[in-house]
Amino acid sequence: ILTDGEFKIEDEFVPPEKVVEYLSPLISQGVRVAFMSIGALAVEIPALSGLEYERVDDARQLLPAMTGFANTIFERTYVDLGTNSAWATDIPLSEVVVFAQGAGVTVSGAQTSGGAIDPAAPPVSVGWTANGPVVVTSPDGRDVRIDPVPDESLEGTLADFTGVPVGDVSFDIANASQTDLFYKPDVTFGYTIVDAQGIDVGNVLRADQPYTLNYSFMTPDCVPVTSPLLEPVNYSAQILREDQVVQEGLLPGSPIQLPSADYTLVVQASYNGGTSGAQIPLLVSGPGGLQTYPVSALTSFPALAEGIPFKINVREGKLSRPITPAEWQALDATSASFSGGGNLEYQLAKSEEVGQAFILARAPDGDIFAADTGDLAVTVSIPPLGDIDGLTSDPVPFTVVDDLTALERFLHWFWTVGIWILVALILLILVLGYIFKRRFPKIGRQPEIMSRTRMVGGGTPPKARGKFRVNGIRRWLPFVADKGTLVYVPPGSLGFIPMKLKAGSGRTMRLLNANALAKRNNVQINGTPVDEHFNSNFQFGRGSTISARSQETTFETTL
Repeated sequence: ILTDGEFKIEDEFVPPEKVVEYLSPLISQGVRVAFMSIGALAVEIPALSGLEYERVDDARQLLPAMTGFANTIFERTYVDLGTNSAWATDIPLSEVVVFAQGAGVTVSGAQTSGGAIDPAAPPVSVGWTANGPVVVTSPDGRDVRIDPVPDESLEGTLADFTGVPVGDVSFDIANASQTDLFYKPDVTFGYTIVDAQGIDVGNVLRADQPYTLNYSFMTPDCVPVTSPLLEPVNYSAQILREDQVVQEGLLPGSPIQLPSADYTLVVQASYNGGTSGAQIPLLVSGPGGLQTYPVSALTSFPALAEGIPFKINVREGKLSRPITPAEWQALDATSASFSGGGNLEYQLAKSEEVGQAFILARAPDGDIFAADTGDLAVTVSIPPLGDIDGLTSDPVPFTVVDDLTALERFLHWFWTVGIWILVALILLILVLGYIFKRRFPKIGRQPEIMSRTRMVGGGTPPKARGKFRVNGIRRWLPFVADKGTLVYVPPGSLGFIPMKLKAGSGRTMRLLNANALAKRNNVQINGTPVDEHFNSNFQFGRGSTISARSQETTFETTL
């Protein structure tokens, strides 16, 4: 806005306050306004945040002021190189206008860190202009002719360069007495919203959860950019809901925490020679705090209202937008897949409200004792849908509380796992018991008995058979040594009692009723009498000979 007087509406003077009242809403909507008052009669505008205001009282101030306004409008910054042609930039520049002045001056190109570049268009020569005479009326009413006197020494060349990279720049300039640059930074204004773990959540937030807002000039991979070529930089941000300010005065690093609703984040930055900003939709959904479920309730998928609320939005680049009713209708919830979230099983369920879904969780195969507990986060993926390539959510956090007692867990473990371990241990013990069980040597059940009579003419007694029997019950008991009885004389022989035997180590055996046999003193084992001096630990085995004698006969049994 350029004015050399005052404002009137229907011949009625408009005070400066009314002018400000008209301009203020435009500025708040992002309209950039530059206002110049020219001359002593021009309106004086009060200070207004966001308004570029300049007052010029005489013609000598007009050209510098107009140059400053032009640089502001075209977001260019002025640099005085003097007689130099070399410069350096630490940020990429979208445009550099070189204005070299001097007789016969030329600008033909530039050498940069990325190689030689030519002007984007042929350089333009500028100089003085021959203007015709001007006739003005003097105070006494006479017409007075005034002939302009141009400064014929004014001569220069304008060259426009685009895409200047970071690094040293040397312009190919000849015959310049003064060189000025006007540059326009090639920077991107970016933002990040991170959660308490420092994870960038984009523009989808969880209700009533703390986040941190960061915004600044950034590289494409979201690394903040600082440069003296941008200074001074002033940042400001505010959050709107239905065009009403919810939070304002947000600076880089400010915390934000919002209830469930749709918002607009307005971020702005003014820098040396220009401004930049963005409006980002913020999609805040879900109840406050983390959803919490007792593990004992996860035996089956819960009802819809008891699921984890989950707002489905469509991500386009870094930002997201609400899903449309048609897309919502076409979305097949059964096609969703899940990752993360421990070992739980998940389903996606749609509600009647467009975009409002619920994640339903249950223990693996309904086994609550096998379910993971603690803080979990599940990611939902939906395959391509129409023109949408596919949807993948940010991790949705929730908590599973372990409400099962130690006794419940132990009993479940015992009846599902422990009992089999116990059975295996018992079987192992039995096997070891049978392996290390003391058994009798291999002896016939009816060992042969040889008889010799001591009577003259008594003849040869007939051969007979003894009897060896193993205790049936002890035979099948592990670790328990076998016991048995041995009849070592023919049936009907008087004065002898059966031997009671117990298996020993190495397939041997020993006598259990040695005292009873010693009283009769009529038995020998391998020539050792079984008498009062007999060692009860005496061991014998297969091939041993047992001799028993009566008054008339001696019986020998070889085992």
